[in-house]
Amino acid sequence: MRYVIIAFIFSTVSFLWGDVIHLKNGRKFEGKVIKHKNKVEIQMGMGSVFFPREDIAKIISKKSPQEVYQEKYQQLDRNNPKEWWALVAWCKKNYRYKQTALSQEAQKVEREFFLRKNKKELAQKLERAGVNPDKLYQAALWCQGKTLPEKTAEEILKRVISFYPNHAGARKDLGQTLYNNQWMETKAAKELEERDFAARMRERGFMLYEGTWMKPDEANWRQVIDRLEKKVEEEKERQKQIEREKEEALKRLDESRDENRELVDQKNDLNSRISSLELEVRNHQEEKHRLDHKVRNIFRETDSLFIRIRKELNNPPDSTERAFVRTLRGFVESLSDELDDLEKRILH
Repeated sequence: MRYVIIAFIFSTVSFLWGDVIHLKNGRKFEGKVIKHKNKVEIQMGMGSVFFPREDIAKIISKKSPQEVYQEKYQQLDRNNPKEWWALVAWCKKNYRYKQTALSQEAQKVEREFFLRKNKKELAQKLERAGVNPDKLYQAALWCQGKTLPEKTAEEILKRVISFYPNHAGARKDLGQTLYNNQWMETKAAKELEERDFAARMRERGFMLYEGTWMKPDEANWRQVIDRLEKKVEEEKERQKQIEREKEEALKRLDESRDENRELVDQKNDLNSRISSLELEVRNHQEEKHRLDHKVRNIFRETDSLFIRIRKELNNPPDSTERAFVRTLRGFVESLSDELDDLEKRILH
C-alpha cells in the first residue's frame, strides 16, 4: 500500500528519467538510482524514495537525459548548424531545461555559418565580376537579404559607380537622382527641381495660389470666390447656430409653460381649499349664532322661571331652591364654555 501511494504521487510529476527500478509487486520507478547497504535510493523530481532490497525485482540502468545531452554536446560539430538544430529538437522532446539557451547558441552558430558561406560566395562573385559594372551591380543585388556585414551592398554599389558613374541602378539604390546632368541625393534634387520650376513659372507670369500655378487675374478671381465661399460657409454656420439657439429657446419655453401649468394647478388647488375653509367657517359661525340664540332663550326662560318661583313661594329661597338654581346655573355655564370652545376652533 505504501508503494501504491508513492507511485500515485510521483506519477503526477515530470522527471528527468535515468535508471528504472522494477518492484516485485509490478510497480516501477524511474530516476537516478543510488545503492546503499540494505536499501536502494531512487532520486526523482519531487525528492528521493527508498526501497528495501528484498522488495526489488530488478534494476535497469540507463543514461539520464542530462548525461545523454552532455555526450551529444561534446560530440557536436561546432560549425555545422544542422547538428545544432538537431540537438535543439532532441532537447525539445527529452531535456527542455537546455532548450532555450541551446536555441540561442544555435542561432548564433547559424548566423556565423551563413556569414562565412555568404562571404565566400560573394568573394567568388566579385572575382568573376572584375571591373564589369553590371556584374558588380548584380552582386550588390544578391547581397540584399543575405547574412553579411552591414553596408556590404552599399560598398559594392559605390565600386560600381567608381567604374561607371552614370550607372542608373546603382545610383538609384544609393538614393541618388540625376538632375541637370548632376547626380545628387534624391531629396536635394527634388528641392532644386521645385525651386527651378517655380522660377520658370514666375518668369512666365504665373503665381502660386493654394498649391496651384495660375495667372494673376485668375488668382485674384479665385481669392474673391474663396472669400465669398468662406462668407457663405460662415453664414450657413451662423444660421445653424441660430437654429440651435431657437430650438433651445423653444425647449426652455415649453419647460416654462409646464412650470406655469403646475403653478396654475397649485393655485386652483389652494383656491379650492380656501373656498372649503371659508364654507366651513361660515357653517361654524351659523352654528355659533344658533347656540348664542339658544343660550339667550335659556337665560330668558331661567329668569322667568326664577320670577314665577319667587311669586309662587313668596318666601326667601330655601335650600331646595338654591340647589336648583345652582344646578341651572352650572348647566348654563357649561353651555357657555362650549360656545367659547366652538369660537376658538372657528378662529383657529
